[in-house]
Amino acid sequence: MKRKKELIFLLVIIAALAAYLVVQKSGRMHYVLPSVDRIESKHITKLLIRNKDAVITLAKKGEDWLVEPQGYPADKGSVHSLLENIDGLTLTALASEAGNEAVYELDAGHRIEAAVYEGDKLVRKIEIGKTAASGGHTFVELEGHPGIFYADNDLRSAFDKTVPDLRDKVVMKVDGDIAGIILSKGAKTLKIEKSQPPVGNAKKKVRGGHPVKQGAGSRWIAGKKPANDAQVDDLIATLSNLSCEDFIEGKEKKDFHAPLYTISLRGTKTYALSIYRGKDKTYVAVSSETPYPFKLSEWTAKKIMKDLGSLTAPAT
Repeated sequence: MKRKKELIFLLVIIAALAAYLVVQKSGRMHYVLPSVDRIESKHITKLLIRNKDAVITLAKKGEDWLVEPQGYPADKGSVHSLLENIDGLTLTALASEAGNEAVYELDAGHRIEAAVYEGDKLVRKIEIGKTAASGGHTFVELEGHPGIFYADNDLRSAFDKTVPDLRDKVVMKVDGDIAGIILSKGAKTLKIEKSQPPVGNAKKKVRGGHPVKQGAGSRWIAGKKPANDAQVDDLIATLSNLSCEDFIEGKEKKDFHAPLYTISLRGTKTYALSIYRGKDKTYVAVSSETPYPFKLSEWTAKKIMKDLGSLTAPAT
């Protein structure tokens, strides 16, 4: 009789566990995830990123984005990536129905808030917690929908940004052809001009009576000598789309004196760059194309500050 009672008790326990599992499974299967509609990124005019330390505001002005309130030009690629992540928000599963924000780093001391606006209208706001163990999902809360969800992609890394991360670091962009260059290093100055192309099919006689076309030889002239075309072209290419490592806060261009090296490029307009000694193997520079002083890496600075002698063609 005792064994029979034990068996009945065991069967009751098993039945209860089975029922519990069925209910849990059923609840999960029938839970409907919030519908997240696509948004039109082109209509978004403002993006706010907030963490416990700061609020970053990105505002659209015409076709450009600015970091406000400073008015710094923002990197368009970075802004586009942020908007894509908000526009393409995909919820994949429910992680928790309520509470436990601290477990998912969605509490006030850890979460990142991201909100986008169309004018003054809030279009979407999400709170971003920690990255899931898989690395391909992030725990999020979505305004208007209770619960903590798994969202596709590593949104934490995407939105964990500072103002320097989001600034446009292009400090010189040369448009059009360059016709002349002036370089100064210490007391030495070198002028380089683009050589004039031959006129028509004019020819002249040279040694041995063999005719050659006018203008054959170097495309650049340093003083009255042929320049080293490869070195000059490399310099122009480096300056044509020059990016800095970072900007220098609290300083103005007028605060820097006695440059190590200066360059002036003459094209559709005149472009100017001055380089100064910085700290820890970095260099400080100012450019005519940005009002903000900036840092150049040692490698970039030395690539620009060519030895003046290397810019003239070797004697033949």
